Amino acid sequence: MKAIVACLLILAFSSTAGAAGKVVSYQVSGEPYEGYYVSPSADAPLVLLIHDWDGLTDYEVKRADMLADMGYAVFAADLFGAGVRPTEVKDKRQHTGAPHAFTVFGGNRYREDADKKSWKRFTEYLSETLK
Repeated sequence: MKAIVACLLILAFSSTAGAAGKVVSYQVSGEPYEGYYVSPSADAPLVLLIHDWDGLTDYEVKRADMLADMGYAVFAADLFGAGVRPTEVKDKRQHTGAPHAFTVFGGNRYREDADKKSWKRFTEYLSETLK
């Protein structure tokens, strides 16, 4: 956790703010991890994005970019380790307890109406809390 906080502080004060998103390599207890950072400006409020059961994928990158388009800096943390992206359901299940997936793009349970409602409420919360 200390490593993630240190990484967030480095990112918050880095000169890359305003640039396109980028992969950020860091270590926790000597093990490599790869997060994703994007920021529209140096003073943008920071959101920490935590991935779901299959690790940091294009889904989280897309959500981070969507938040950056709304004015937020986003660090999508990697909780599994660099290159660790479970693909088998049995492997994914060890990292989850949530029985739903209605906001996961392309999933067989995806519901656009629920996704839009969830995203709207989430962004309202961010606006109320961070801006």
